Amino acid sequence: MDCIYVLGDNKATKSKEVIPMNLGEKIHHLRKLSGMSQEELASQITVSRQAISKWELGESIPDTDNVVQLCRLFSVSADYLLNDDVESEKDIPVVRENTNQLKKKYNLILLYAVMGGFFIFLVALGYMTRSTIVAIVGGIYIVAFGLGILVVKILRKRKWLK
Repeated sequence: MDCIYVLGDNKATKSKEVIPMNLGEKIHHLRKLSGMSQEELASQITVSRQAISKWELGESIPDTDNVVQLCRLFSVSADYLLNDDVESEKDIPVVRENTNQLKKKYNLILLYAVMGGFFIFLVALGYMTRSTIVAIVGGIYIVAFGLGILVVKILRKRKWLK
């Protein structure tokens, strides 16, 4: 199983095995991915290089303000950074659930767009070929498509459909 550790700016690295990391290992990993030395990281969040070293070795932990700065600097959540069981942002239940909901929503939007395009094509084809039957069928499809979208929206608003 591949494990992807994602940073901001679309930087990523893959490792073949999934190895849970603790806070210090995550800080070390993120720092290396960013191409920073301990001194550079220390200057970015205004602590000493020794503090960074102690965090990475697990000899001490950063205080809340430093955790917030690390999260902003590396574009990761505090859940990812602080929870040893979270190997990537995708492991956080809320992120996973929101990602799945967005996929469903965008798949539905894509389906609507494709169907709408097809129906408009039918109407245009009927108009260009002066075929009344094709234009009427295309028009009926467009009306049915619009009504279908309206029904889905109403059912979702009333929470009858997820």
